[in-house]
Amino acid sequence: MWDDRALVLVNPMVQSLGQSLEAFQGKLRLFNTALGYYRPLALLSIVLDRTVWGERAFGFHLTNLLLHLACVVVLFLLLERLFGRWTAFWTSGLFAAFAVHTENVAFISGRMDVLCTLFILVCLLVYFRHSPPSPASLIFCFLLTLCALFSKELGAVLLFLLPLSVLFHCSRETWKGHFLRLSAFLIPAFVVYLLLRIQAIGALATPVHPPFGLAQRLLFLPELLLRYLALQVFPLNLNAMHRIYPPPNIPGFLIPFSVLIMVGFMLFLLSRRSHLVGLGTLWFLAALLPVMNLLPMVVPMMADRFLYLPSAGFALLLTGIPEALEGKKGKGNPSIKRDLWVVLLAIGLANGVFTVLRNPVWKDEMSLFTRCVEQSPGAALARNNLGYAYYREGDWQRAEQEYRQAIALSPGFADPHATLGDILSKTGRYAEAIQEYETYLRYNPGALNRDQALEKIARLKTLLSGDAP
Repeated sequence: MWDDRALVLVNPMVQSLGQSLEAFQGKLRLFNTALGYYRPLALLSIVLDRTVWGERAFGFHLTNLLLHLACVVVLFLLLERLFGRWTAFWTSGLFAAFAVHTENVAFISGRMDVLCTLFILVCLLVYFRHSPPSPASLIFCFLLTLCALFSKELGAVLLFLLPLSVLFHCSRETWKGHFLRLSAFLIPAFVVYLLLRIQAIGALATPVHPPFGLAQRLLFLPELLLRYLALQVFPLNLNAMHRIYPPPNIPGFLIPFSVLIMVGFMLFLLSRRSHLVGLGTLWFLAALLPVMNLLPMVVPMMADRFLYLPSAGFALLLTGIPEALEGKKGKGNPSIKRDLWVVLLAIGLANGVFTVLRNPVWKDEMSLFTRCVEQSPGAALARNNLGYAYYREGDWQRAEQEYRQAIALSPGFADPHATLGDILSKTGRYAEAIQEYETYLRYNPGALNRDQALEKIARLKTLLSGDAP
């Protein structure tokens, strides 16, 4: 479904193990478009799945589930090493239950975040397993850092998470030695990664044209953070296609900004009484930083799957709250702390329920995109994808309606023009089909299927001229 078809079924880089090395030599391509991504290890995992399972979706989903469970186990082992078994149990339990992870596990393409997170957590575990870490551990950390970066650009967050963990776990007199050791493998790993990335995609980053300017993205930042926080605790609006807009006026910015300041101040006070709250808060923010739209990206401005790694920090934050709130008032009154653990248990159970309720939405494309249109009727991409779901089922009339609505919502969106051209061609409206194909190529001149589109245009022009055999 969705990106999975382009990633698994028609992607030339994942058809066989013999082609897997191509993943280290080029950009990730989806839906006839070369994206500015360099994620060879994620593609290699797809190759391995395809080799074992063929085109049976069950095997790919099983791999996603096993990777998620591996992240839960490694998170437990890491936190047990750093803060003890009780903290590890609650944090990993909450992490396992968060409903916002449904997209990462049910969506094959969401594996990239899970795989990257797994390598990040293993790297942290290897580094802190022994104090100080051995030379062999540092070499292993170098390889794990590369693996995280090769899975997704999110691996760069190790630059923040490793030093943060040192600051919160290690004694002050050992900081200098730890930072020297971190530099010994982080810097070489990033140099190797950047060289390979530039060689593969031709640049450090691919230029993109975001729908909003920097000033607008900064104005929306407070609301975006609050939305992500709400999804963690109250996952009532899980959505594969969130619609976000910059605030239309100053109050639209000041209200969420004021709420965020109050939340930040409360977390600051709690972090002074519990280092778990401090580390969890900074982990959450650091892991969200790459997807906060401070730099223009070729990804959605908001997505459930972006919370996968940050949610580990959020779970740690929640686990630290009972310790922080107990304080003097909780001394000699164990009921206060017990009640707080009951609240955390309720959050975990509620997330488990929402996970069960959300899973059927990912059953097939029709279910997913119908729900997306219900939640975001003004999203051109949702309309386009629902149109394609109808098209695949042979319901060309409904498909055409969705494609025309997608074009009306976003006239410069190339994709709906291509399949709308196919529908018009199949229903004998050749002149209109030619116009749609030409519009598609005008908006997407670098399309990988450009030659096929030109052939369709030539064939239809021949039919219109009456020269067809």
